[in-house]
Amino acid sequence: MKKLAFYIILLGIIAGCNGNRTSHKYQSKGYFTGKPVIRLDKTDIDFGQISEGEEVMVPFTIKNSGDAPLIIYKVETSCGCTASDYPHEPIRPGQQAEIKLIFNSAGYSGYQIKTAKLYTNSKDSIITLTIHGIVK
Repeated sequence: MKKLAFYIILLGIIAGCNGNRTSHKYQSKGYFTGKPVIRLDKTDIDFGQISEGEEVMVPFTIKNSGDAPLIIYKVETSCGCTASDYPHEPIRPGQQAEIKLIFNSAGYSGYQIKTAKLYTNSKDSIITLTIHGIVK
């Protein structure tokens, strides 16, 4: 019986430690009292024509139209040739911020499409951003 109680307590401790650390960090500050709503002016941007080897930075403007801070947990790009720069602090209601996708065209030619997935605490929790253009 003591062994069973020990395993139940151990299981409870392990389950409590495996939560999302980011959400707990912000939850303890009272950030989850309302609902954030993410709004983007565009989710698809044509960067035009660039020469092979050039790097292009494409900005996306996001706005929090909700009544709670918007948190971007992470941004995953479709390949190693594309990097992202995004706000790591919560975006307050009514505020806006910028997410930048940076495409390095070294070794690429022709029409290119690159994507990035935004993981947020918004109702639309995963949003895909797309950049495309021609590398000459």
